[in-house]
Amino acid sequence: MNDDQAPSRRGDPRGPRAHRRRDDRPVHDPAAGDHIPAQVDSAVSTYLVLLSVVGALGVAAWLGTAWAVKAGKRWTRAATAALFALGTGIGLTGLLVTDTSGDTGLPPAPAWTGLAPCLAALVAVGVLGRRPRPA
Repeated sequence: MNDDQAPSRRGDPRGPRAHRRRDDRPVHDPAAGDHIPAQVDSAVSTYLVLLSVVGALGVAAWLGTAWAVKAGKRWTRAATAALFALGTGIGLTGLLVTDTSGDTGLPPAPAWTGLAPCLAALVAVGVLGRRPRPA
């Protein structure tokens, strides 16, 4: 093979779109879904911080709502319904959002686990709906 001929891409698991150097090493191509480890680490760290902050805010909101129920506040039904809707929306976003490669951002197990607190919220909304309104 001459130096001006491209090496064969037959058998390359990334298919014919794979770009290669003369020494047959792949060229970094973000458009083809190639990411360097530092980019992946940065994305994972950002995702972990985001999920931790959302989780902490959710715990604080539900603890505040539990306090309001015990104190007999009138706005607790609306608050629990709003928190349920917000939490379900965030959980579904984690389950359905895709990254630049077209895959889901979270693996299925953690994504479905993110929806588990929504079941507890649904029970809370149902229980509060059965209670008589405070005077």
